[in-house]
Amino acid sequence: MDEYKVDIPVKLAHHRKRNRWEHFLAYLASPAKDPLTDGISSAGGLIKFTFMPVAGAVCIAIFQALLL
Repeated sequence: MDEYKVDIPVKLAHHRKRNRWEHFLAYLASPAKDPLTDGISSAGGLIKFTFMPVAGAVCIAIFQALLL
């Protein structure tokens, strides 16, 4: 470590405003919270997430049967 010298700037010399594209890319790169974590972590939430697709399939089947 004695051989290498690293200069750390106190202030960044170049401040520029980011455009919309850079804001969008920063938004995509930012870590996000998983919206399903809270629902799956509880027993009631787990039952909800396993029951809802079945109930949705039944509703779609009834709707299609009514259209025939």
